Amino acid sequence: MDAGKPGDAIKKIGDLPVGLCLGNAERAAVAAAREAGADFVLLDERASAEAVLEEGVGLVLSVGADTGDTELRVMAGLPLEALEVPAVREPLTLRGMMELRRLSLLSQTPLLVEVQPEIGASRLQALREAGAVGVILDGKHADGLTALRQAVLSLPPRGRRREERPEAILPPLTAVPTGEEEEEPEYP
Repeated sequence: MDAGKPGDAIKKIGDLPVGLCLGNAERAAVAAAREAGADFVLLDERASAEAVLEEGVGLVLSVGADTGDTELRVMAGLPLEALEVPAVREPLTLRGMMELRRLSLLSQTPLLVEVQPEIGASRLQALREAGAVGVILDGKHADGLTALRQAVLSLPPRGRRREERPEAILPPLTAVPTGEEEEEPEYP
């Protein structure tokens, strides 16, 4: 949702999480979005560093698929709720899925992906497996919220990912005594 007249538009959405696209915002703009009722704000890398200091509103950073590994690792230390990634090209391939996983795993941050309202449950499930925890629907497509909500609700429960499963920790191997005791030398 655009930041033009946020208060009225946010009230129309109801109980769904609503975010405002602020781009290269200052801290005051983030505070104003929070006061208007936004659940989160979408920032880009040109936003003021002080913008991330604002509390009471989720911070989502827009990143491109070309974001480097080092930049993604550095993002893990920022107070971000999620990363917004570009809409996935059709058809979603394994290569596209791996790219989404790279963004999520290296940044240690969940993803929000823009989708069209007619997206199916199967595609949503694939996006979830790639690291997406939410989808973004453009405010122009608000009439498609009901169908999108039904598709999300029809998803099977998420299984545990490999990185979430418990790991067995084994003790290190040490030399086993042979049973023979060494005699200590006698001193006079």
